Amino acid sequence: MNAPSQPTLPTLILLFPLFSALVILISQRSLTLKNVCVYLSVGSSAMCWLISLLLLGAKDDTGTMFSFINVGRFQADIGYIIDQQSRGMLFIVTFIGMLVHWYSLAYMKEDAGKARYYGALSLFMFSMTGIVLANNFAMIFVFWELVGLSSYLLIGHWFEKPAACEAAKKAFLVNRIGDFGFMIGILLLWGASNGEITFEGLKSSLGDGHVQGALHNAPQWLLTAAALGIFMGAVGKSAQVPLHVWLPDAMEGPTPVSALIHAATMVAAGVYMLVRVGFIIHASETAQHVIAGVGGFTALFAALMAVGQNDIKRILAYSTLSQLGYMVMAVGLGAGEAGMFHLYTHAFFKALLFLGAGAVIYACHHEQDIWKMGGLHKYIPSTFVTFVIGTLALMGFPYVTSGFYSKEAILGAAFEHCGWLFASATITAALTSFYMTRCVVVTFLGNPRSDNAKHAHEAPAQMILPLLLLAVFAVISGFSFVTDRLQAIVPVHEHSSGWVVAASIAALVIGSGSAFLLYKGKDTEPLAAMSFTRPVFKVFANKFYIDEIYAVIVRVFQDRLAWVVTALDSIFADGLIARLPAAIACRVGKTARSLQSGHLQSYTFALGAGLLLAVYLTVFVMQHAGH
Repeated sequence: MNAPSQPTLPTLILLFPLFSALVILISQRSLTLKNVCVYLSVGSSAMCWLISLLLLGAKDDTGTMFSFINVGRFQADIGYIIDQQSRGMLFIVTFIGMLVHWYSLAYMKEDAGKARYYGALSLFMFSMTGIVLANNFAMIFVFWELVGLSSYLLIGHWFEKPAACEAAKKAFLVNRIGDFGFMIGILLLWGASNGEITFEGLKSSLGDGHVQGALHNAPQWLLTAAALGIFMGAVGKSAQVPLHVWLPDAMEGPTPVSALIHAATMVAAGVYMLVRVGFIIHASETAQHVIAGVGGFTALFAALMAVGQNDIKRILAYSTLSQLGYMVMAVGLGAGEAGMFHLYTHAFFKALLFLGAGAVIYACHHEQDIWKMGGLHKYIPSTFVTFVIGTLALMGFPYVTSGFYSKEAILGAAFEHCGWLFASATITAALTSFYMTRCVVVTFLGNPRSDNAKHAHEAPAQMILPLLLLAVFAVISGFSFVTDRLQAIVPVHEHSSGWVVAASIAALVIGSGSAFLLYKGKDTEPLAAMSFTRPVFKVFANKFYIDEIYAVIVRVFQDRLAWVVTALDSIFADGLIARLPAAIACRVGKTARSLQSGHLQSYTFALGAGLLLAVYLTVFVMQHAGH
């Protein structure tokens, strides 16, 4: 039997989840087909992963799968690009997606809407693989919006909960702000390049120093505006400041959804896209500085907020924000490969942590407050061990876990290019070690602090097996025998400065050591009890009051503006423009109607008066004409 041709594999990896989503959409209401829908979705995710394995050995290629838009000179196709970047990203997305599907079999077993849930998962897989394979801006924008739609459905899966509905709407609306900037950036490039939208065509149009295209001759301000517009899309999707507020609230969705969104998929799409179009960002030094600054600030800002959280999923959510800031900073520093390397390693250990948090919540009968847990290492040892492995990888335990190598690659780039970003990234690393050690100590050590913790039990094997697999990858994914196969960057720690290694290890020791000493044996939050730390901790716990500030801005500006617009609309649109002409016509009609009395004498009198007036006017006009 002949192996499928290379263009066939990208087509199949798109069609499997699409077919699954459509079938589930049609048949989900049938009670007899609900389980069939679930296993269809699980099977399609497994097939996508198998295809991604086949593509790991494929040669670099780009081409067209389907014709999408063909109007005049404008042509946009559903295409594919197979290269170093897309091969690794496809493996990550499909592998994490498959494990989430499998994990959800147990986690969502009793959920009444599990068929609908799996349909949204399949739609999400279709959307993400489309982004990864896209070879042009039109295609990536279409699938970009589909990811927004599917994430809205997944976050709001438990729509009967008001908090879940609000979180889904918040995620959808905040992402639309970033997507608007993304669209503007695409249109600027399209106009400046004479209608080019493919990545290869835009790269050629930009020129390479020898060949100068239309984009090469474009004004620098236009390239900067286009690069920043595209970055706006990543700010929304990858939750960078100031559009970060949707991501922590996305915790209202089921925990497997949190793992899918916060690991290697939706939030990583922004970083992947920035690296994919890195040639545009590199054309503007101003854009690079802005991107690096936003990423560095987000990393530190989110780490501070994570310190004050008590919800185990929210701690991990703010951790994701912080690590995404690392990746974006690397792109701005011109170290996109280091950013992608951290994206790969982060995918494994953050999916492990989120699914581990789901196992903890499951064990504690849906309790999420870490201060109502404690002593869980005795009751759920498998979850405890895998969660600690994920924590060590996130903290960057030296020379053992994957997170150390990828984090060091970014720290090395910051050390080489920008001192203040290196200092900020090092402080962020120390804070990461602090809040993750806090999470482990409070959750798993000490004594149980509630009945739910006292009666905790290990999750089913269907939930533990994905944790074990991810724990293995959290350790080995930083080593070259794995990264070579995934076509990711080979660890660059061999070339890093000794200062970078020393700073990385010092941050780990200071952060984790201080957290262990501060929280060991505590039953309440010590930072909230001490008078000199209470005000600062309150600010961290309330997320710097960013949501409240946005609420005031909306109330003061948007609501006031809406009131003014409504008033103007009532006065002009409904009044002067619509009602005044209608009132004049009505008055004229009433006056004219009074002439229609129905009396013959009145009509005869009016006819005579009209004739006399006509004769008078005729004589008057002729007299004046004679003069």
